[in-house]
Amino acid sequence: MTTQENAPLLDTLDAVRDQTGGDSIALGHVLDRVQERGYGPLIALVSAFCILPTGAIPGVPAVVGIILVLQGVQMLAGKDRPWFPDMIERFQLDCATLKKSVDRARPWAERLEGIIGPRLDPLTNGPIATRAIALCIILSGCLMVPLGFIPFVPALLGLATLLLGVGVTARDGVLVGLGYAACLAGVYTGWASLPGG
Repeated sequence: MTTQENAPLLDTLDAVRDQTGGDSIALGHVLDRVQERGYGPLIALVSAFCILPTGAIPGVPAVVGIILVLQGVQMLAGKDRPWFPDMIERFQLDCATLKKSVDRARPWAERLEGIIGPRLDPLTNGPIATRAIALCIILSGCLMVPLGFIPFVPALLGLATLLLGVGVTARDGVLVGLGYAACLAGVYTGWASLPGG
């Protein structure tokens, strides 16, 4: 049996998959199952929605962007657990697509669990690191809303926040550093894709 302590990513995916028994599910139910694990797993999960097949659902990049901004702001404010408005809580996800996304992500999570771990602690722990991560998540989330229609940009920004979320969860500074790099790449790609960029 996996637990948050020895396999935080797999534990989070299993918690989500348990919710995919019907035709559709409110995003709030999924978030409720994950948010008790803290910001890291929730950021990783929400970010994955932009990378996996769920990212093709109309409106998902914008909703993901809003959720990430809310999480980043609440991290800056020092809140222990994130809060979301009713509009986000009621957003409907197709259970078949959600299950497919989780099943596709699980083998990657299993590989990742074997190589991640506490490294470069100053990049993941402490008030400066927390603020830097939160600001990067806010920036990525803000860009997802207007740039969600540009191919690859939401996925690249989602990858950035996914790496940050996993890095926070596992206290892995290498992943956090990679998350910063992916965020810069996403910002550049989005800017270059705009008319006159």
